[in-house]
Amino acid sequence: MALHFALDKNLSMTVLESAARTTSQTVEWQGNLSCKGVEVFINVTSITATPSLVLSINNVDPVSGQERVVLQSAAITATGTTTLRVYPGIAATSNVAASDFIAPFGTIKVTAADADSATYSVGANFIR
Repeated sequence: MALHFALDKNLSMTVLESAARTTSQTVEWQGNLSCKGVEVFINVTSITATPSLVLSINNVDPVSGQERVVLQSAAITATGTTTLRVYPGIAATSNVAASDFIAPFGTIKVTAADADSATYSVGANFIR
């Protein structure tokens, strides 16, 4: 799945709808020409056994396809909402906020450390 952008406005979107998952998930964004930052939410509503998830925001080199982690959360092991924010000039806080930018190409990833089930959704606000 790929996320696409309008050129003249902020954009709020569903990245991953709520569902039970046992594997890592990656969603790409393409063609960001106007947004400098992003706020990403993961809302974990149910867990089975002891899942561990890490949410990350990554910029992608358009030539090589190599990713650079801009920001990643601490391990998420319980229900609740975790928010990551990336925007130039904001106060940086480890695993929460980064004073950086988002590139025209990038990914939002949820990395599962094991096969235990977690039900979650991911949403994003792309900010000019």
